Amino acid sequence: MTGAPPLSPRCTAALVARFLKARGVDRVFGLCGGHIMPIWMCLDAEGIRIVDVRDERAAVYMAHAHADLTGGLGVALVTAGPGVTNTMTGMSAAGSPFVRTAATSCIRIGSALGCCASGT
Repeated sequence: MTGAPPLSPRCTAALVARFLKARGVDRVFGLCGGHIMPIWMCLDAEGIRIVDVRDERAAVYMAHAHADLTGGLGVALVTAGPGVTNTMTGMSAAGSPFVRTAATSCIRIGSALGCCASGT
């Protein structure tokens, strides 16, 4: 991202990215937005693959399928407001008794996480 200030390794976005990497997350499914751009950048810096989708519901369904097929965590990263609201169908389906995988294997991250620039 050209012109963006470098992110501090202590910012919330960097902590989220390191947390996910430490738990073996190798890819995140999401729809990029301004509120989550710092997380997006930190995930990329940590080497976590980002699968860009066109709809938040798709991100959740893909994260759930990833968790089901790999046995790992499925992570959907969406922006605040309508982005989070659009994930509700997928999150409820992930917890359905007709789905083999428990809802706890799918993580939805969607909020305005603050991040400070390096040196500030």
